[in-house]
Amino acid sequence: MAVIVAVSGFALSAFTESGSLALFLVFAMLIAMCYGGSMGVYPALTADAFGIKYNGVNYGIMFIGFALGGYIGPILANSLYDNTESYSVPLMAVGAMGVVALVILFVLTAINKRSQR
Repeated sequence: MAVIVAVSGFALSAFTESGSLALFLVFAMLIAMCYGGSMGVYPALTADAFGIKYNGVNYGIMFIGFALGGYIGPILANSLYDNTESYSVPLMAVGAMGVVALVILFVLTAINKRSQR
């Protein structure tokens, strides 16, 4: 999902300038599918990381990050748009956040493997 968000965010930033509505819609739908997919994956990831005993409480704590992203993301996007008067920069930020998510995923996977040894 992080790869799809990263690629789609950077692609969307390019297609806002070129005016290709069809490609814009394809990549926007890909990002939307990842948004829904993450909600199905988060509970399992939380259980894997912290155990199943307190999964409800732990998932609630993890969900705070999702809620903060839903609050801070639009404010950041609006600020970037206001400063640049282009949607290209906020969409590049979406792509960059996808890359950051991918890096965090690899780091957490390495930590998890190391702790299992």
